[in-house]
Amino acid sequence: DLHSFPTRRSSDLVQLGEVAEVLHLPAQDCLAVETSSGRRLVPFVSALVPRVDLAAGEVQFADVGGLLEEPG
Repeated sequence: DLHSFPTRRSSDLVQLGEVAEVLHLPAQDCLAVETSSGRRLVPFVSALVPRVDLAAGEVQFADVGGLLEEPG
């Protein structure tokens, strides 16, 4: 279960939020991530979620602008 795992950007390991829920949708699974700017849904695919470390209890996300934070 990934619930409450911190989410980190893979390029610098900065924490971006935490997993609120894993959604099993018809097209694909998604992670609902609670961030400082609200809840974001991220497709649970290797291009966007390259690493899930169960031992460390964290999920790493690709460094894609606007994925988990507001574009700056």
